[in-house]
Amino acid sequence: MQSVRRALNNTLEGSSRASIGFFIYMLVLPFYWSNFSFLLLVAFVASPRSTFINSISPRLGSINLALILFVAVFGISVLLSNSIAPSLRSSASWPSSLVIYYVVATKMDYEKDWRIFCLSFSLCALLAAFLCIFGFYFTNDGSPNETIGMIKSPLFVVPNDTIFLSLVTPFSFSLIVESKNTAARLVACLSVVVSLIAIIAFESRTALAVTFICATVSIWNNRFRPVIVYLLALGISTLVIDAFLGFSIYQKLPIVPSSRIPLWHAALTMFQEQPFFGAGPFTFGPYYQDFLKEISYPSWIIIDRRVIPWPHNLYLELLAGSGLIGLMSFIGLIVVIYSKLLSSLKSRRSNKLMLKTLLAITTGFVVAALVETTFLRIWVLILFFALVGFVANVSSNKTSK
Repeated sequence: MQSVRRALNNTLEGSSRASIGFFIYMLVLPFYWSNFSFLLLVAFVASPRSTFINSISPRLGSINLALILFVAVFGISVLLSNSIAPSLRSSASWPSSLVIYYVVATKMDYEKDWRIFCLSFSLCALLAAFLCIFGFYFTNDGSPNETIGMIKSPLFVVPNDTIFLSLVTPFSFSLIVESKNTAARLVACLSVVVSLIAIIAFESRTALAVTFICATVSIWNNRFRPVIVYLLALGISTLVIDAFLGFSIYQKLPIVPSSRIPLWHAALTMFQEQPFFGAGPFTFGPYYQDFLKEISYPSWIIIDRRVIPWPHNLYLELLAGSGLIGLMSFIGLIVVIYSKLLSSLKSRRSNKLMLKTLLAITTGFVVAALVETTFLRIWVLILFFALVGFVANVSSNKTSK
């Protein structure tokens, strides 16, 4: 125990108080979250002995302006919502997510705090994945939905929420390559392996695909051999784990998820009715139920008649809820993030591994948004705003030097 504590102290040494607060916040996240959880971060940042970074830049910078525009448009669409009460209620976690953005963007040192930032997500994913596996083996039939009901983690509402685990793998890979601390590298390795087991146990094809995408971007260095070797190793590991679990995810691969079609159709119809600022964020669920009463589909399309509060496509969710202006402001923010990361990669003095890690997570997030993610999820908000915050931190500090 003392050796583990000593190794952890070595990893935290030199880190800002804000990064340590973020580390503790992420450790608790798999088990507990509330709208007041961010007060833990505020306590560390407000400490008079905190290591503050004066300001990431005297200028707001393009990425901060893009984020302000997106949040402002989203806020306007809430106020103009057809059903303002559910829009406000479902947006209650946005203020705390903005606090996370502020802390990561302005109170961390992107050079000194990078490893603790990676370790925070790696440990969070490791604990969450262990929780999934524990639940998987102690439920009656081991079904993903029953397991989620048993573990009661704020990170998991549906099996595809294991996408969070796949998006965190680049952080773990960065620790494995860059960290000189054996304990931190061991945690990172365990996080990748245990997360992969949880993803396969929960039969999430999207999470598995995102894992491969993130891995490819993380290790891409203009040479095909290391990429192919790494992906082969990942593929063989997937087959071995899936075989042990009875080829559960393999059997799902040929199945076309046609149940997404009515959801996407409903979201597009919702957008057409109010194209500019949308019908209101997070009002899709009741609309979808009414939509199904007035339309029919061919027999080959599976219609999911449950109450589903999001259209399983983040872009369509924004288009339906916040309109064309909301979607364009979000896409503009993503474009700025890519622009900043790619331009920084061209700098000879930049930390290539850090930038490729952020690029991999952004790419995985953008792809996952096509078929699943929603801003209703706690993990989506935390990961997204922390990612934007760190990119803003890197970009603004490099610009000011």
